[in-house]
Amino acid sequence: MSILPLRCSAVPNTRSWPVGFEAEDFQRHAQEEGEQKHARQWVSEVVGVSSQFGHGDEGGWTARKIVGPPSVRRYGDDGNSLAFSSVGTREEYVDVKVARPCKIEEIRITESLCPGALEVVSLWDGQQMVEVYRRWANCGRHPREIRIQEVHIPIEHQHVVTDRFRLDFNQQGGETWYEIDAIEVIGKFISDGTMKFQEYLEPSSERQGRIADSVASLFKDERTCDCHLLVSEDMGDCSSNPEDRISKPEDFSRIAVHRGILAARSPLFAMMLNNGELPLGSEKRIAGISPDLMLLLLEWIYTGTIAEMDAFNAIALMATADYYQVSDLVCFCLSQYVSRVLNIGRAAVLYQHWCSTGLDKLRDVTANFIARHFLHVSKTKQFKSLEREQLLHLIELYGAHQKVSCKRKRGT
Repeated sequence: MSILPLRCSAVPNTRSWPVGFEAEDFQRHAQEEGEQKHARQWVSEVVGVSSQFGHGDEGGWTARKIVGPPSVRRYGDDGNSLAFSSVGTREEYVDVKVARPCKIEEIRITESLCPGALEVVSLWDGQQMVEVYRRWANCGRHPREIRIQEVHIPIEHQHVVTDRFRLDFNQQGGETWYEIDAIEVIGKFISDGTMKFQEYLEPSSERQGRIADSVASLFKDERTCDCHLLVSEDMGDCSSNPEDRISKPEDFSRIAVHRGILAARSPLFAMMLNNGELPLGSEKRIAGISPDLMLLLLEWIYTGTIAEMDAFNAIALMATADYYQVSDLVCFCLSQYVSRVLNIGRAAVLYQHWCSTGLDKLRDVTANFIARHFLHVSKTKQFKSLEREQLLHLIELYGAHQKVSCKRKRGT
């Protein structure tokens, strides 16, 4: 537990605290004695999002659309709201901030299409996300009404002073895109005493940035590594043991890694470590993946970003990330695929390809894209060459969207 610096006694308009007074005591007194003012704030920044249907930052159906007050006037599909890239097939999330930290008492979500997908609310406590609300699985989705709905989520953990929170959504059972127009926070601003105490601490964003930079600096660092990956695209003799497929030094690339970082970011690497497959100082042989692709995966694991990546490489990288269970990289690759590869002219042939390769995530994203642009995609030559089962599935998916559209029209 840290001790408050001596200079804290010189803070204007506060009492002089004795040497050794605990930091937590200072903050508690400031919160108890200071004036608390009610706050109503709209989301001012999007920290992260699992996926978005729109392209870039300024287009329709992007995460930026939930910044600020509501802008959608009528229930229905509207580009002024956020829509995730998937439809009724997977979980999504959005990580957001408000302009000023407060004790959050309630979060209000304006849902403009297919409401009821919210499942979990978590608050940022300066170190990690703390779950404060969960909708139990047996509760099901809210009854769908053909109108914009505002969901009110009471927050019981009011001792958490924060400007950041995360919303997780479960879209299972949704007939069309789940769309969010705006998010509002109701809470209390904390007195100046607390904020002055925080001035003596390094801002959490800067501290997190320094930690992230420190981890990123370890990427390919031979001096501090405790393990090496020997990577080769050559599968060799498929009948032999995978460990024995690479036998010559020129057959593989040697990459320095840190077992703890790999295990923290990838469940598969964590399983290898737990099973004794990554002993200290070992050289783990991995066949069937190009060294360049493995370096992209490791770059994401260490830094959370990829400096340079071709749009079509995103597809191969997504399969690799899926295999190593790096879920945030899978979402990133899917967003790259939707924004830079998928279009009306390519949609049908890409869908046919994903059906044959078994890449379900890419198949589902492409199918949803076709359903949304069915009238245009169905006129392409590639669409007419699809197999009967594929056509039936796409027509059925398109029909589901049309039903929702008809219900919306009857409700207006």
